[in-house]
Amino acid sequence: MAERIGIIGGGIVGVALARLLARRGAAVTVLEKEARLAQHQTGRNSGVVHAGLYYAPGSLKATLCAAGRVSIREFCEEKGLPYREVGKLVVAVDETELPALAEIERRSVTNGVPDLVRIDDVAHLREIEPHVAGVAAVHSPHTAAVDYATITEAMAQDVR
Repeated sequence: MAERIGIIGGGIVGVALARLLARRGAAVTVLEKEARLAQHQTGRNSGVVHAGLYYAPGSLKATLCAAGRVSIREFCEEKGLPYREVGKLVVAVDETELPALAEIERRSVTNGVPDLVRIDDVAHLREIEPHVAGVAAVHSPHTAAVDYATITEAMAQDVR
């Protein structure tokens, strides 16, 4: 007989855990107080799939961010869910912010952020974002947006 496991909370973390355990052969029950899954933090966040620009190179956050970006993209492709690469500009508004921008660029490159570009031409910045105000930026074209509540529901279908 399969091991029986109860998970309290039907957000993305609880449902992802349920999916993993079910794939390993456990009988899983997710207990959720709301009428639908992902009604709190999961369903109210920005929906950004971070590319790994800010985290300290070699840190667990940097490693998980890179792996998570790939996993989320692949899951969305597999399930036919929207995965919109909207890109992200991190902008230095004046020269005093250039050292901080250089550090973000260094971390991004070390963390393997794909296709990151440094932009020092204001005209080029405005091609990407017409309303930008700044002197330089790093552009992460593969930073994406998703609907984490929809992803949670798709994972729940795998458990069901």
